[in-house]
Amino acid sequence: MNRNNLESIAIGSVLLYLAFALVFAINQMLWHPPAIWISQSLLLFFVLPVLIYNIVKYQLESPLKYVTIPLILIDILLLAIFKYRGILIGLLYVFTITSLLYTLFLLKSYNQYNLFYLGLGRWKIWVPILLIVFITIVIGTAYFSSKKAYIRIYPLYKYYIKSNGEIFFYELSFLIFMFSWEFLFRGFLIPLLRKKTGLFLAIAISTIIFSLAHYGKPQTEIYSSIFGGILLGYLTVYFKSVYPAVLSHFFLSFTMNMFVMLRVGRIHAPDIVVNILKGIH
Repeated sequence: MNRNNLESIAIGSVLLYLAFALVFAINQMLWHPPAIWISQSLLLFFVLPVLIYNIVKYQLESPLKYVTIPLILIDILLLAIFKYRGILIGLLYVFTITSLLYTLFLLKSYNQYNLFYLGLGRWKIWVPILLIVFITIVIGTAYFSSKKAYIRIYPLYKYYIKSNGEIFFYELSFLIFMFSWEFLFRGFLIPLLRKKTGLFLAIAISTIIFSLAHYGKPQTEIYSSIFGGILLGYLTVYFKSVYPAVLSHFFLSFTMNMFVMLRVGRIHAPDIVVNILKGIH
């Protein structure tokens, strides 16, 4: 079978897997303790897509298939039978670390870091632009955090917080989740689809799937996910790096979580900060 046919089959396999991953995430991945959330995020959105793509495109006739295929099957099995306690948690951690290291090895072996925008790219351009974006995000989330639809949903992990100190660990898990999430939609899907459809359609398809994954969120967030998906897609390609999308998406989530918790008294800040925030509505 020629390389073009293998490429098409590999992309098709990734898209089929993505349907499973998003259904699993919507139904099962509901803000478990941070270490578990981190493991699930890395496996679902970073490790497994890369392994599936590479096994089909490069490894069907390679000895590496005897490593890649078992890892894929074990990771999917662990996700499917995952339980909160017991030996399965330990296995989930072990195979997350093992699979992550192996995935990084494959990315290097096949020279895919730049292909999937995992380098810093044009950082001298995107770093100052990102600072401006952060200011815009603060203004926007300060306003929308006063709306009942957002107060009802955010923070997504509110049922698992037992102390303010635990917020740090959830936000850390958010950062790792956002890396995996943005890698999947911007860093991974767009360059793959672009080979077959061109840039415009690649970003459009990625954005459609991305916006569908926001089902159940407030309407303004769903609409903004369409605009944000298109914008972040083009910026990822232009900057040649997925990290601007990762950091901006994380900062958006972080500020919304913090502002909502400040408004409802879940965390505390100086009175002047709270009064200014409550004056924005």
